[in-house]
Amino acid sequence: MEYEALWEVAAALAQLGARQGEGDSHGRWDDTRPWNTPGPLYCGDVDNSGPGTYEAPNINFIDEEGFPVTFRQLANWFELEQVLLAANHDPFSGYGVDGKRQ
Repeated sequence: MEYEALWEVAAALAQLGARQGEGDSHGRWDDTRPWNTPGPLYCGDVDNSGPGTYEAPNINFIDEEGFPVTFRQLANWFELEQVLLAANHDPFSGYGVDGKRQ
């Protein structure tokens, strides 16, 4: 079940109760770094020494300035759980769940 394909990320986020501006999701699209991949989930103003790449290595990587960025959108529930864990441990609550779709 944990590796089941996740085709609609926004619907899965809503199902789990992840809403922009609540809990760990206070990131702003305007604060994204250039390497963020457009999609529902993104790294906004996150901690550059935080857990992003440790807890969500399938989704996040470190850019040239040492900040985590979302290099691709999620493919399954396991990756969604990784990103939500990273968001939960980010002291700035800089992950966003209302990202661009272009």
